[in-house]
Amino acid sequence: VAELVARPHGLVPQIDTELCAIDRGDWSGLTVDDVQAHFPGQWEAWCTDRTYTDHGGESFDQALTRARALLHRVRKHATPDREVSVVLVTHLTRMASIIAQVTGQTQEEWLQQSRGGSVSCGSILVLELSPESDHVTV
Repeated sequence: VAELVARPHGLVPQIDTELCAIDRGDWSGLTVDDVQAHFPGQWEAWCTDRTYTDHGGESFDQALTRARALLHRVRKHATPDREVSVVLVTHLTRMASIIAQVTGQTQEEWLQQSRGGSVSCGSILVLELSPESDHVTV
């Protein structure tokens, strides 16, 4: 998808691991219902404990740390007198993590956002990053 967006503008996509989907560990490929059936109590623990990693994947805090690192790198390309446009092609959970980082969402709000909130597959997320403040539009 990134190539389809970049090619008409003469750009070459850069692969960035910070844009990978959240690491689900043992839950990879499973629905929430599957996780709840096969790993009793783990989904609920992940939803309430910001540092939960017993499933072998990322915690909520780790997902936000990755989003924060990505935003920091993107912000470095702009200066007060120079705006920069960046297109990020990524997964739903990563977009929700970026929104959570910019807006200060709680883990519960992040869960709602990534499970049928205003972000869905194919969404366009517009980030306006500046030294003074950040703004996000979906």
